[in-house]
Amino acid sequence: MPCITEESATRPVERYVRYEPYYWRGKSVEDSVWNSRGWTLQERLLASRVLHFASDGLRWECRTGEGSEENRETHPPRESNHPTPWMTTDLSIAQSLSFAPDIASFDNRYERWYQIVSMYSKRELSYEKDVFPALSGLAHTFQNAYTKGDAYIAGLWQKDLFRGLLWMPFDSSETVRPSRYRSPSWSWASVKGGVQWPSRTTARHCHYNFAAELLESPIDTESKTPILGAGSPIVKLLGKYKQLDTVIRPLEWGALGRWPFDLVLNGEVVGDGAFDIDAETKTDGIWMLQIEMQGPGDSKFPYHPSGLLLLQSYGKAATFGRVGYFTLNEEHRDLFNRIESREINLI
Repeated sequence: MPCITEESATRPVERYVRYEPYYWRGKSVEDSVWNSRGWTLQERLLASRVLHFASDGLRWECRTGEGSEENRETHPPRESNHPTPWMTTDLSIAQSLSFAPDIASFDNRYERWYQIVSMYSKRELSYEKDVFPALSGLAHTFQNAYTKGDAYIAGLWQKDLFRGLLWMPFDSSETVRPSRYRSPSWSWASVKGGVQWPSRTTARHCHYNFAAELLESPIDTESKTPILGAGSPIVKLLGKYKQLDTVIRPLEWGALGRWPFDLVLNGEVVGDGAFDIDAETKTDGIWMLQIEMQGPGDSKFPYHPSGLLLLQSYGKAATFGRVGYFTLNEEHRDLFNRIESREINLI
């Protein structure tokens, strides 16, 4: 942007000042290769201040704002399409990791962890085995700030394990399995690709109840090094599960987002399902395990069930691996009311 400045009384000098739109600030950092790497997320979130030598200039950020050499004024957190890890909701993540557990309710603390994992899961690692070590600094800090006494296993927290089990890929057509085993199937780390958790409404009339019971801890409580994801790969539950007749991909698939499959039981479509990896889709031998019930829970608006799609492990009774996620249709939301709870092992 051209402008005129008076360097002397007789000789005006033309200068050029770079104008940086509000929505463009920091885009060179957000779109950089550095910001796409797995290890750099905890480096950025845990640092009190960061100085970026970006392609378009020098930039800095802290937990309360950001600035650049073009505009030395410190800007508050942005509400834009290109937030940094400290901006908008992520600003509260960084602040909450500063050992200030009183700034959020107990329930919201775990939601913050899922936000961190969602950001992390979209990043790249040179070595697949680093999936937990590259997150361990954030896990340690989160544990100190929020979850002292809680067990960390395979990227999830035991006291919020059922909610943690309900992760979903952003796009199952782009997720793949790691080349080597690195986590049980019920963990988000069992796939390579971005994951997310179903959003929860904050409406007062809406409640969330878990429909399963944890029978056996999947981690050795005496272990001194659980933070890297150590522990047994088996989660033993008491829950309600039912085998489907088949799974069908409708002809209009593509307009249904991440819900491309109809779940069929007794000749009726009872719900919608999404597989963790499209390439591993199976139509037969799929089971549903109810995990959560969402809703007011009264006679007019009963709870709405959701849970995991499972595939039984060959030759092992009541032992299953996770393959996807489901929700039941409104007209079949009482399906699990007619099913007795049984023991089940998730591997």
